Amino acid sequence: MVGDAGNAIEFTATGAGTLAGSGNGNPVSDEPNTSSRRSAFHGLAMVLVRAGEQPGTITVKAEAHGLAPDGVKIATRAPR
Repeated sequence: MVGDAGNAIEFTATGAGTLAGSGNGNPVSDEPNTSSRRSAFHGLAMVLVRAGEQPGTITVKAEAHGLAPDGVKIATRAPR
């Protein structure tokens, strides 16, 4: 983490879910909470995903100019 980073990050979610929103903890940010793009605040940002109706895997990726893209896979299960 870089404490003063403010890079714009583009998030994507594919597979068994969808992108629900993003945030960064900045109390004065005017970026929409439902956007797939969010600027880091003090080097931090978060993305929210929503699982679909069917179990499977959600692939979440983050990309920002000047940084290597990265991602994570999240396994979902059927509701109880």
